[in-house]
Amino acid sequence: MLALEVERLKHALASRSGGHVAPDEPRGPGKAAHRVYGGMPKPRQSGHPVVSSVVAMLGAQKGVPGMSKQLFTVLVATAAVTLVAAQSLGSFQHGALTVISPWSFVLIMPTLLGVPPWLIPLLWGALFVGWYPASLWGAAEVPSRTIALWLASAVLSIAHFVTSWGAGVSFQGLLFTVPVLVINVIAFGTCSALLRRALDKPSFGRCLSLHVSLFVWISTYAFPYLGSGVIG
Repeated sequence: MLALEVERLKHALASRSGGHVAPDEPRGPGKAAHRVYGGMPKPRQSGHPVVSSVVAMLGAQKGVPGMSKQLFTVLVATAAVTLVAAQSLGSFQHGALTVISPWSFVLIMPTLLGVPPWLIPLLWGALFVGWYPASLWGAAEVPSRTIALWLASAVLSIAHFVTSWGAGVSFQGLLFTVPVLVINVIAFGTCSALLRRALDKPSFGRCLSLHVSLFVWISTYAFPYLGSGVIG
């Protein structure tokens, strides 16, 4: 009877003070573990400071896969720019001048300096990365030099077609000059639209798309080979 009264008194005091009454010490194999916690239950994992620190650290590491994905995207874009430059030089068609291999003067001129043709697309891909290396880290802002490059390329492309149109019709024919002019206008319009989108709503994807389209346009239809006298 005395033991029952003592137990009832303990529960009454606990209910008034809002405290916690430790349960009786267990017997058997769990006795040692019970002693470690002093008879108290294990703390909840979510509230433990060490566990909270680990969770915060894991949450901070979530940005690492994103950065790796952006780097991978830039590398894929660089490979695409390099392959397009190789196609523009006719590397996959034994150097033939066709509508899909317009021999851009930007890529042809280095050959006059003794640069091997197979190396030029690789150098163009390296220039693509070096033009705006911040894109490797996911930069979203369009640099002012890119805007200047877009404007200069547009002006020089117009001058190129105006001064070389007659020679292009004479040596390559209308079946070459007319399609490359049409594709050039479409490519310029695409670059302009992407530039406007990248300026209005900056993002990594829009900025990278702009640079890819700009470098592809310059290395293909902005300055196609029109006339004769430089090569062949």
